[in-house]
Amino acid sequence: MVVSPGVLLLFLSLPPSSSSFDATPVMADKCEACLITVREMEESTNSFRGERSESQLIEWLEGTCERLLKYHVHRDKQGIDRFQPQKSGTINTIESLKQRGVKVDLGFPDEFLAEPEAEIAHLKMMCEDLMSRKEEELEEWYYGESRNHLKAICRAECRLQAEL
Repeated sequence: MVVSPGVLLLFLSLPPSSSSFDATPVMADKCEACLITVREMEESTNSFRGERSESQLIEWLEGTCERLLKYHVHRDKQGIDRFQPQKSGTINTIESLKQRGVKVDLGFPDEFLAEPEAEIAHLKMMCEDLMSRKEEELEEWYYGESRNHLKAICRAECRLQAEL
């Protein structure tokens, strides 16, 4: 199917209907932020090599929150699945169209797409807060002094234990 650039521009610049898209930021709550942080921490534990050191612990803790800045919001998903390291289908489509030379007018500068969304910046802030409050528990887990699963640190953050 061939779509003329004028038609495509019109399609992309139409205001979204309220039933299909809502651009209102939906920030992660404390429970979601904890579970997302723990998910990222668990995925990064595969990089541990050799004996665990204090410098490796610091790098792991600091790196976790920094890696969250590479996450993207997927508005078509619910719960912690809204936050993923992969770009959303919408962003991939926009980038693909631009690569093919289609003019896409989003109503704001392209640089905004490269910046973390407000939800992601908030998620990083909540991660840093969690790290400072749970530092001792994380250190105990890291050095093997605690047999608890990493998700156990989220119990106080989450009211619904079903998510754990």
